[in-house]
Amino acid sequence: MEQNVAARAPMDPKVAKAVEEYRDMTNKMNDLVSKKQVAITKLNENTLVRKELDLLEDDARVFKLIGTVLVKQDVDEAKANVKQRIDFIDSDLKRMDNKLAAMQKEQQDRGGKLVEMQKKVQEEAAKRSDGA
Repeated sequence: MEQNVAARAPMDPKVAKAVEEYRDMTNKMNDLVSKKQVAITKLNENTLVRKELDLLEDDARVFKLIGTVLVKQDVDEAKANVKQRIDFIDSDLKRMDNKLAAMQKEQQDRGGKLVEMQKKVQEEAAKRSDGA
């Protein structure tokens, strides 16, 4: 019954702020995970393109879609462009991984502090109800 009273009581402003910051960080992490998934998909697509280009002979005809026009492109140039895209996506994924790891650590720290704050508020509420 005491928990119901505590649940209906207004939330301590410091706890409310900590909860809001925790939610904001969770949303930012979810956004980053979504962006990472898009980058992984692009990496997989470009890896498949690279494998297909590696199967071609040097005198094969390759075309690149620019707008609504197909433009002839040298096989070596196409391979270089795809390699460059793969390298860029790889570096972007590493950056995202590092950022996500830092965010997870920060989130873990916030979660721990939030639990401590909630315990303190509950202990204070229990003391008030015992004293009443």
